[in-house]
Amino acid sequence: MSPVGAIVPSVLEILEFPAARERVAEYAAGPLGAASVRSRAPSTDVHQIRSALAQAAELAALLLTDESIRAEPVPDLTDALALLAVPGSVLEGAALFDAAAALAA
Repeated sequence: MSPVGAIVPSVLEILEFPAARERVAEYAAGPLGAASVRSRAPSTDVHQIRSALAQAAELAALLLTDESIRAEPVPDLTDALALLAVPGSVLEGAALFDAAAALAA
C-alpha cells in the first residue's frame, strides 16, 4: 500500500511514465536539462499541478509570440562552484567562460 496521495510505482510502469519521461529528456537543451527532466515525478497535489500547468501555459504563450526565446544548454558549474568554495581558489579560463555562459542564460 502506498501513502495517501502517492502514485503506486506499478501504475507509472503501466502508463509507461519512465519511458515517456526519458523520451522528453532526449529533447532537453543539454545534459542539465535532461537531468532535470529525469528527476521529475508526477504529483497528486492539485496546487502543484495547477501551478505547473499555469507555468507551461505562460511559456507556450511566450513561445508563440516571441521568436527570440529559445532553450539553450547551460554549462554545469558544479565543479567550478565547489572549487570556489575553497578560500583563495580561482577559476581557469574555460571555467570562467562557462560561468559567463551560465549567467547569460
